[in-house]
Parts: sequence; structure tokens; C-alpha cells
Amino acid sequence: MSVPHLLCVSGGPQGKRFLIGAEGVRIGRDPTNTVQISDPEASRFHAEVTLRENGLWVQDTGSRNGVFVNDRRVTSSKSIGPGDRVTIGAHVFTVELVEAEDEEHTVDLSSLMPPPAPPRPMWPLVVAVVALLAVAAGLILSGS
Repeated sequence: MSVPHLLCVSGGPQGKRFLIGAEGVRIGRDPTNTVQISDPEASRFHAEVTLRENGLWVQDTGSRNGVFVNDRRVTSSKSIGPGDRVTIGAHVFTVELVEAEDEEHTVDLSSLMPPPAPPRPMWPLVVAVVALLAVAAGLILSGS
């Protein structure tokens, strides 16, 4: 079974993995954080990654310079999954699933993925195509 981790791919602790357990992972300059980063763009308590019933979430905890997921700023909290990039200042972390060596930390993988988006209705597309065909037919008939 796999467990979620943050892998630092850029910045101070580059190459280091951080387990995202039930208590979550706190990131910032303060030494009491799970992931302490020395970055002038990072706040003392910058962000938190938590494992919830419905997956992994990253939350900006009131930082000045923001948290970014896949280059998009997080305004409050955002669902994240394997392969997503979390950026804080010059530090970039990726979300990974790593095979568990310890049964105590196992996590059901289905809980890590956000629920699938509901299917989009087709009727707006059908109405648009019919309207476009009607306009085209009208232009053709009026031009003859």
C-alpha cells in the first residue's frame, strides 16, 4: 500500500521526502514546522498539507506571498494529488505516493484522489450547433 509524501524538488531540503500523516505537514520558516524552510519569501507559518477523508489538501495559513499549486495561487485551500507541484517562495514540492514500509502508516489510495467531475450535459452543445446551422442556412438562402 502507498502513503502520501511531499518531495522537495527545489529549495533548501531538495531531495528530502516528508510523510503526510494524520497530523499533516506544516511548512514555513518557524522551527516548529514539520518542514522548516529558510526562504525570505516564506512566512513563519506559511502552509499546511492535510490528509482528509476526501483526499489531500493544501491550505495557505495566512502567508504574505502565497501558496501555488501547479503555478496557480491557492486562495484558501485546494485539493491536491500525485504529481501536483506545491510552490512556496523558491521551494517546490511534488506530491508522491510511496510504498509503505510500515503498516502503521498505510492509507487507502482511493481517498487521495479528488472525486470525478460530474459529466457535463450535452444539450448546450447541441443547441449551439443547431443555432449555428440555422444561421448558416439563413445566410445561404438569403444570398441566392
